[in-house]
Amino acid sequence: MSQAGEIEEAAALWVMRREEPDWGLEDEARLQAWLALDPRHKVAFWELEHSWGQVGRLRRHSTRHWPLAAAGALLAASLVLVIAGPASLALSVQTYSTDKGGRQTTPLKDGSKLDLDTATRLRAKIGAERREVWLETGQVYFDVAHDASRPFVVHAGPKTITVLGTKFSVRRDGERVEVAVVEGRVRVDGAIALPGDIMLSEGEQTRLSLNAPQKVANDLAWRDGMLAFDHATLADAAAEFNRYNQRQLVVEGASTAAMQVSGRFRADEPEAFGRIMNEVFHLALRQEEDRIVISASPR
Repeated sequence: MSQAGEIEEAAALWVMRREEPDWGLEDEARLQAWLALDPRHKVAFWELEHSWGQVGRLRRHSTRHWPLAAAGALLAASLVLVIAGPASLALSVQTYSTDKGGRQTTPLKDGSKLDLDTATRLRAKIGAERREVWLETGQVYFDVAHDASRPFVVHAGPKTITVLGTKFSVRRDGERVEVAVVEGRVRVDGAIALPGDIMLSEGEQTRLSLNAPQKVANDLAWRDGMLAFDHATLADAAAEFNRYNQRQLVVEGASTAAMQVSGRFRADEPEAFGRIMNEVFHLALRQEEDRIVISASPR
């Protein structure tokens, strides 16, 4: 058997094993280790996992012979994937990414459009029955083409966002996920968010801020190359600039870091932001090769 065939067979076994009732943390750790060994492992596993919903129809018709039927169906899917070859797999799941400071507009084959913010990485698969995106890190604005027969699903860390056709943004920083709704309805793990709503999730906790259109507008300022703050701390503002620029803003002193900042600023001009802090708040500014240090002025 070819190496590609061995990978597909192993992926099929992992998918089946994961459905068993005695699946535990140690099993999950071994699966994650296998996935991390080779990008082809991930592609094969995701392809077969996606097929699981179709195979699951067998369960409704035959509970008694479910394991055997599932094994046969998944291994058949594996055989099809092997015949198609690695090139077909690579085309089915597309990866898009931007570097720090970069932005990218990406059309999908279903007519949807994605705007990727700085330092963003995602995978997308547009299938005949389902449209899916896995956001690994960063921020994306989704303009989703309406298709009632094919839900558009975004997986972002612990959260799953489902729409039929709408405009919204998702930002993921580790396990922290923020969803801002611009148009239409968005379902986040069962909760419904409407235009102007912000849904913030950290781990398993989710908070819905209703009717916050100005916050949504501020969150989307990056699409115009801007950063918008409304009583943000100077530390938080500096952290936002640092997402876009190689030259980093450093705020020294707890009281200085806690100062509040409001306004719109160009995301790619941390030097200009530093000068404004110096002129408006009379803060000290120290220019270094790869840093701009802001601190309280000496008395």
